Amino acid sequence: MKRAAFPQEARNFIMGIIYIIFAIYSIYIIMTAQNFSQKLLFGILFILIFSIALYAECLRHLYQHAIQTIAYDAMPQKGKKEYDDLLKKDIFKAYNSSKVIYDTLYYADMLDASSLLKTLETHYKMFHQNIDNLLIWHYNQLYAHFLLKDTKIVQEEYTKIIRMKDAKVKGHKLSPLYNWDFIDALYLFSRKDYKQSFNCFKKTNTQNMNNREKLHYYYQFSNLCRVMHNRSMEEECIKKIREIGRTSKIIEVVNHENE
Repeated sequence: MKRAAFPQEARNFIMGIIYIIFAIYSIYIIMTAQNFSQKLLFGILFILIFSIALYAECLRHLYQHAIQTIAYDAMPQKGKKEYDDLLKKDIFKAYNSSKVIYDTLYYADMLDASSLLKTLETHYKMFHQNIDNLLIWHYNQLYAHFLLKDTKIVQEEYTKIIRMKDAKVKGHKLSPLYNWDFIDALYLFSRKDYKQSFNCFKKTNTQNMNNREKLHYYYQFSNLCRVMHNRSMEEECIKKIREIGRTSKIIEVVNHENE
């Protein structure tokens, strides 16, 4: 999410300049108005526009903070609360659709496969509106059924995802939403092809992952290492998980399993 976003510092600087120019221009228009009625009309108009713009910026800030909390701070419970608070303030319901995507992140982080699948089914139409949403649908189907140890569905979803990998719809290719090596590792793990799964986990580049993604990666890698009785690699993965810390459900599960 961070890689795809316009740098926040640059955006905030540009928006600050725009607001200053708008404020100066508004004052100029009001001061040069021919009579009091025009001054009052322009004043009310500019205050209204400025208020709406600031309101939108505040909502956007709350949205970015909720993304930061779940993706980089790895605190899904707190992030969900922040997003729920955002929706209460969002009188125009502009962030309702984004909440559906956010819920997929939250339930995956909570390792709640049933709620994740329910979210996907409830918003079936939204997830089939474009190729990126469709990828999110199939990936979460795969991951939820992987958590449920439903090998058949994992293999079916993996086949669909791989078919989409190089596909184009109206000239539009898939956005780089997921790590393909990690998907391969999960698929091979589900098939009990442990050696090849291990190789895919090792090949996965974690440098561009956020903390949330790293937690899922190290958690599933540690599970594979446990099955393979590779205690040293399992301990290394657990160490990485604990270094990230925070309040993700994965942390809780790992600590419980290794008490």
